[in-house]
Amino acid sequence: MTSFNEDGTKNWSYNTSDLTQNQPVIDKNGVIYFGSNVGKIYALKPDGTVKWQLDLKQHYGGSLFKFYKGGISMDKNGTLVTAGE
Repeated sequence: MTSFNEDGTKNWSYNTSDLTQNQPVIDKNGVIYFGSNVGKIYALKPDGTVKWQLDLKQHYGGSLFKFYKGGISMDKNGTLVTAGE
């Protein structure tokens, strides 16, 4: 995940060990959420540092959550919503 300034210069970059292919979701506080192809959800603070990460496979088992076919959405209350494979 990479953030760019308005002039196109790189602001910060965060590298995961997982492949990510979906669009991030940004909440009203600037927290950036995105998923990986191995079932992890990442939450980055506006400065690019990790707020939290969650391995859905570890918590819910199997390979249900792979975000290459879909991504993460956020409802009007700020609840993250996703679907598995």
